[in-house]
Amino acid sequence: MEVMALFSTKDLMPHGQCFLWKPDLLGLHVLSDAIISLSYYVMPVAFYFYMQRKEEKHFKGIYYFFIVFFVLCGSSHLFGIITIWHPQYWVEGFIKAGTAIASLMSAVLIWKVMPKALAFPSPEKVIAINDSLKNEIKEKQRIADEYKHLSTQNELILKSAGEGIYGVDLKGVTTFSNPAAEKMLGYTFEEMQNKIQHDLIHHSKPDGKPYPRNACKIYAALSDGERHHVNNEFFWRKGDTCFPVEYVSAPIKEDGEIKGAVVIFKDITERKLSEEKLRLSEERFRTIFEEAPLGVALIDSLTGDIYEVNSQFAKIAGRTKEEMATIDWMSITHPDDVQEDLDNMEALNTGRISGFNMNKRYIKPDGSYVWINMTNAPVTVEDKTKPLHLCMIEDITQRKEFENELEAYRKNLKKLVDTRTDELKESLLRFKSYFELPLIGVAITSPQKGWIEVNQKLCEILGYSKEELFNMTWVELTHPDDVASDVAQFDRVESGEIEGYSISKRYIRKDKVVVFVELSVRCVRKSNGDIDYFVALINDISERVEAEKRVKETQAQLAHADKLSSLGKLVGSVAHEFNNPLFGVTGIVDQLGDDLPVEDRKKLSSIGKKECWRMAGMIKNLQSFYKPSEGIETIIKMNNLVEDVLLVIGKDIKQKRIKLKRNFTDEVTVKAVEDQIKQVVINLLQNAADSISGDDGEILLTLESDSSNMILKVQDNGEGIPEDGIKDLFEPFFTTKGVKGTGLGLSVSYGIVKKHAGNIEVKSVLGQGSTFTVILPIKKSSI
Repeated sequence: MEVMALFSTKDLMPHGQCFLWKPDLLGLHVLSDAIISLSYYVMPVAFYFYMQRKEEKHFKGIYYFFIVFFVLCGSSHLFGIITIWHPQYWVEGFIKAGTAIASLMSAVLIWKVMPKALAFPSPEKVIAINDSLKNEIKEKQRIADEYKHLSTQNELILKSAGEGIYGVDLKGVTTFSNPAAEKMLGYTFEEMQNKIQHDLIHHSKPDGKPYPRNACKIYAALSDGERHHVNNEFFWRKGDTCFPVEYVSAPIKEDGEIKGAVVIFKDITERKLSEEKLRLSEERFRTIFEEAPLGVALIDSLTGDIYEVNSQFAKIAGRTKEEMATIDWMSITHPDDVQEDLDNMEALNTGRISGFNMNKRYIKPDGSYVWINMTNAPVTVEDKTKPLHLCMIEDITQRKEFENELEAYRKNLKKLVDTRTDELKESLLRFKSYFELPLIGVAITSPQKGWIEVNQKLCEILGYSKEELFNMTWVELTHPDDVASDVAQFDRVESGEIEGYSISKRYIRKDKVVVFVELSVRCVRKSNGDIDYFVALINDISERVEAEKRVKETQAQLAHADKLSSLGKLVGSVAHEFNNPLFGVTGIVDQLGDDLPVEDRKKLSSIGKKECWRMAGMIKNLQSFYKPSEGIETIIKMNNLVEDVLLVIGKDIKQKRIKLKRNFTDEVTVKAVEDQIKQVVINLLQNAADSISGDDGEILLTLESDSSNMILKVQDNGEGIPEDGIKDLFEPFFTTKGVKGTGLGLSVSYGIVKKHAGNIEVKSVLGQGSTFTVILPIKKSSI
């Protein structure tokens, strides 16, 4: 069949003839086919648009078949309209054949994809799934937000944490670090990143020995998955300095699998120093606890059990430390003291008091008791159900006994004080009256040296009225030569070195007369120790000073008289000395009258001259020895001085058949007035000679010295001195010689030695003799 024949309408009639060309029937078919055809054409377009938008993959093939099917269906209905007027039945037939094939294929495909189509949820289910998906999306978003917030918080925590924090992976390589870790280690994160942290900061011990990784607890967390806490190791800073750390290494796990570890550490240098200080403090406390002079014990505040005591506590309680550990404090406390102690402990345990002190008694095993002063204070403990307190005791048994005696004394003292108070009131009245008595000058002066109050007697002594004195200071009235010494003593009082002083000084009266006084000053202080005022007693001793001056002159005259007395005693001896040369000279003169040769005359003349010169020398020595003293100190060799005295009086002593013995062990020098010391030696030697009456008399002179004194002893074997006479021996005009003695020798000698800052001592046994000892300082600045 030719193709063109397919489009031929020959011998065919239009389909409208079948409808009898009825308009209403034609309209019904044409309109229906037109609408069906249009609908079929529109649906492929919608399917294609859906496929483009949806990007459908599961049913893409069947969609294309539906498109072809809908186009063919629309075309068949379109040719149903055309064949009403144009009988193109072959074309319509082919279109329907294509539609049949497409319909068949679509039906096959529909059943083929039916399981998949059935697997698709219903719209309601889709809506529910969509709602669930929306909720799931929201939850995931919430989790994401929380994760983001948590990440931010973790980042802030890492940055603000005071502890150093860093992380490592399974190889120990640094994965993160916080600022605190970087600051303590001295490295930035960039310097630590991708480096094995152990080799960087944990490679060695403080002594320089290597720290192997297999011993490191940080690596242990990576291998065993456990958390490790270390507080006695060291990390190394940048610059190779180490510091003590406490750290925790914990594994980082993901789905149960270890991915790395996080290390949290802190520098414990200060804590180590504190621990060392605490250790030393504990050692000191233990030493103090054991060596304390007080008894110290740790006691259970509820049961009273004694946990620990020092040796002193056990000693006071009269028990061993082991025995103390088995008892409580109630069992050793005196029954009369237990209740008071319990009441105090109850107040301590309830917090009403923070500690207490009391006196009580402990009973010793032998039944005696000891008084103690006890102080209890709570000790801080972790377990508040088992409070402890520290008990410190002091043995006050002797103090108690003293307190009892003191109490008796106090009562007696109170009675005396009451009596004394009454007496003091009367005394104050008397003092007021005494202040105005015209016996002695009395003044109250200020620290500024002014007069605050004076009595009338002082006004009379100084010649000023009270009003005039109140406008002056005592310095203005003091003799210029005495101001320095008075002010020096005054300054010593002001500085607190002394509380008062007494001196002799001179005032210048208003009429310019010099007044000699004895001044006694005492300060009165305020409660704070500052000086309030001075009390001064001024005694006018001008008359006494004048009398002492006259006495000194009299003593000087007596001393010279004693010299003359001694000289009188020597007259006989000296006369004998002069008689011998005089007789010789007389004989020579007689012979010169004879007719003698010139040579004999010259010889006799020469002998006469020698005898005359010898007598002249003796007179010169006596004049020198007995001339009045000038009172000038010189350095004297005592050995020579004694020998000079013996030259003068030695022969007189020997004529009495008295033996003179010398025992000079040292050559001693003193600074003294030479003629005064000679007079002392002569007096002692003459007294010794006068005390000897027999033919076997003996005088021993001993001269020696020690580190500071010269010692001269004159010892005789004469009659001795009665015991009741020794005490008056150095008094003026006292003598044991009867009318033969003047009673001045020893008195004058005593005065001379005392002026030289020395002393005379005497020992005597009646019938056996006496020993006089003169002691003079070897060096002396002035008389």
